[in-house]
Amino acid sequence: MFLVGAFILSGLLLFGLRRPEEVNGVYLSLIAKSMLMAFPYYIVARSLKDYSLLERALYSASYAINVLVFLSMWHRVELNGGYSMGAAYAALPGAVIAFRMLLRQFSFLAVLNAGISFFALGFCGTRGPIVCYVLFCIYEMTFNRGKAENRAIQKIMAVCMILGALLAGACMMKGLPAPMESRRLVRKIEQGTFWVEPTRARLRQAALEVLQESPLAGVGLIEDRLQIYYRGGFALEKPTEGYVGYYSHFVFLDWMLEYGFFVGTLISLAALCAVYKIFFMSQGSDKSCLEIFFFSGCVPLLFSGIWHEERLFYIVLGMLVSVMECHGKFLMNYNNHYRIGDSENERSVTQKNC
Repeated sequence: MFLVGAFILSGLLLFGLRRPEEVNGVYLSLIAKSMLMAFPYYIVARSLKDYSLLERALYSASYAINVLVFLSMWHRVELNGGYSMGAAYAALPGAVIAFRMLLRQFSFLAVLNAGISFFALGFCGTRGPIVCYVLFCIYEMTFNRGKAENRAIQKIMAVCMILGALLAGACMMKGLPAPMESRRLVRKIEQGTFWVEPTRARLRQAALEVLQESPLAGVGLIEDRLQIYYRGGFALEKPTEGYVGYYSHFVFLDWMLEYGFFVGTLISLAALCAVYKIFFMSQGSDKSCLEIFFFSGCVPLLFSGIWHEERLFYIVLGMLVSVMECHGKFLMNYNNHYRIGDSENERSVTQKNC
């Protein structure tokens, strides 16, 4: 925990030492977002031992999460003219949990919960959360190993529910008066530009140019934003906006740009090993909770957000560290150990408790 915090904090402070003229309220807010508002999630997740309890709590809390997000997003979307990225990513975890519940506890409430959460995602007008949600749905329907006898019927009903919610949402959004109409998604689908994002392409091109100039050591945390801001020409277009939101929007490129090609590659390989562990070497409640937070907090980093400010990314990191501490090493055979909440058959394999 100390090493992780020191690694991130040292990178943030190094920028302040190199560029003292940039030490202002914006810089301090970035440190606060990373160390005070995001890193504590890592501490909490690392201390967790009973993931079966966490899984049950997530399922129970998903109803409240989705209702609160659905009620609060109307005001946020209206203020932003039918578009709110913050509301969409706030709705993503609840939608992911609701869909998993739908496949495991098929009922009227589960269908209603999943339908509300999916409509909330579409209504916010942001493509990233929709993509993450669809990827999770495909993964669940392909690799779901639940014990329900009617999994095939549940999956068919889930697909019909998603398509129905999508059609109903599109029709409702087309008929709502501005600015409540979330025209952005509908318009992009109609124009065939759903996958087109010229601003992100410019950001990544500028990031690659900066990386070519400093391939070995990189440029460091926050410094990458500043250089992309000027290299991409955004400082001339939006001189009063500042550099805060100008990063590559691709986490692997962020790591290479911040720490250099070699260190960034090592971090990326470690991240891929962690992904392998989540999907192929975990089981039970460990696997379920890791998958939920992975699709909600890590997959979005492939096209949006910055890793050291993403709370759910810290949760996944903390959970992985907790699993490593519990089971002894990073890549191992899960059948040799058990965690609180596992079945008696799983516990009989060994008497080692976490």
